[in-house]
Parts: sequence; C-alpha cells; structure tokens
Amino acid sequence: MLWLHELHYGEVVVSARPKAKHFKLQTRLAHLLRPKAAHLGVVEIEVPFRAVPQFDLRAADVAFISRERWASLCLANGCQDFWIIDEKARTITVIGRDGKAFKYSGADSVPLPLFGGDGLRVADVFK
Repeated sequence: MLWLHELHYGEVVVSARPKAKHFKLQTRLAHLLRPKAAHLGVVEIEVPFRAVPQFDLRAADVAFISRERWASLCLANGCQDFWIIDEKARTITVIGRDGKAFKYSGADSVPLPLFGGDGLRVADVFK
C-alpha cells in the first residue's frame, strides 16, 4: 500500500491513499463542478494546500482554484470556501472565509455564487 504524508501544524501525519469509493466520489464532484467553474478557474482532486502559512501541507479532496489564485491555495490567501464531504452522512459542509460553516444534505443545493447560476444538488454528488 502506498502511504501519503501530510504536515499538520508541524507534525507529520501518515494516511493511506483514498479508497476506490472515496476516489469515485471525489472524481464525481470534480466532474459536476468543472463545467460550472471553467470560466473562472480549475477544479481538481488531491490538490496540495497550506491551511496555515508555515509548517503545514495537506491535500484537498476536491479544490476550485481561480486563475488568479492558482499558486495560493488556502482560505487565508484567497480561497472563497472550503468543502468537507461526509460520505456516510451524505452531507457537504461549506466553510467560508469568515469561518462560518453551513451543512447541506438530502435535497439541498449548495449555493455556487462564485460560478453564477444554479447551485449544486447534494443528491447529485452522492449518486
């Protein structure tokens, strides 16, 4: 098995690569977001980012990066929000730049104000 190493607040954290089911969920979410975001930037999976400027390096399951911010990948440096996908609970929690978190589930749609137009239905992510 191939292990991943991340740096969390200066401590090395070892974890396994995503399992097939998790990888499929990441890929599906990225596939759904790409057409909505293409005019503004890119959506990718397993993107490295720094949650804090020093002693930290992690990988985002799915990330949108504006063209202007491609080289700067954290909330403190321009990211608009951070999503946490909970496959078991079938929820998406969105944390904004102000630190406020909103949880979406079931028939909810996650607003996509940055992309304009319709939001993203939570149910579509977990099909």
